[in-house]
Parts: sequence; C-alpha cells; structure tokens
Amino acid sequence: MAVSIMGGLAVATVLTLRSLRARYAAWFRVKPAGAETAAEKEPATS
Repeated sequence: MAVSIMGGLAVATVLTLRSLRARYAAWFRVKPAGAETAAEKEPATS
C-alpha cells in the first residue's frame, strides 16, 4: 500500500509541475521565446 501511495504522489507531482508552466503562461500572457510582433521587428522611423 505504501508503494501505491508513493507512486501516486510521484505522478501527481510530475503532472502538477508540467501543468504549472502552462497555467503561468496563460495567466501572465507569456509569449514563447522568439515570438515578436511586427511592431517590435521594424525600427521606429521619425
């Protein structure tokens, strides 16, 4: 029974850590690395 509990805790921990990044990115609207908008790519000319 102890092995089942340890396995369940390990799986739950891995699932939480994997989904935590997605929830953080959705909450704070984090863009993937290298994703730039058109305004950021073009230099401002005045």
